[in-house]
Amino acid sequence: MSRLMVVDDDPGVRETLRELVQLCCQDYHPVAEASNGLEAVELALALDPDVILMDIRMPILDGIQATRRIKQELKCRSVVITFTSYAWPELEREAREAGAAFHLRKPFALEELQKTLAEAAKLWAES
Repeated sequence: MSRLMVVDDDPGVRETLRELVQLCCQDYHPVAEASNGLEAVELALALDPDVILMDIRMPILDGIQATRRIKQELKCRSVVITFTSYAWPELEREAREAGAAFHLRKPFALEELQKTLAEAAKLWAES
């Protein structure tokens, strides 16, 4: 079972993502939630989740900066999936350069989330 951390500054979004994962992605177990990028970095270091679902636009430390710290500075094995409602290609490019393996645009379909989480689990297992 893969351990998942959900990161978003909106508590409603975190709750919805957690519930969707619990209902439709039984191979995942949510182990932590963070409301900003700084919390995400701290929790990633402490808990070493397999996969991190990370919003890009957040206070204190955004998802791109947090991903950069988690992947490049801390060298965590976690597979990062970024997401945002902004349809700017440069955000996806920046997220991937920071270390995100996948990127979703909100709103995303449940099937897209399931497929991406399945791919993330395979990628983590191969690392």
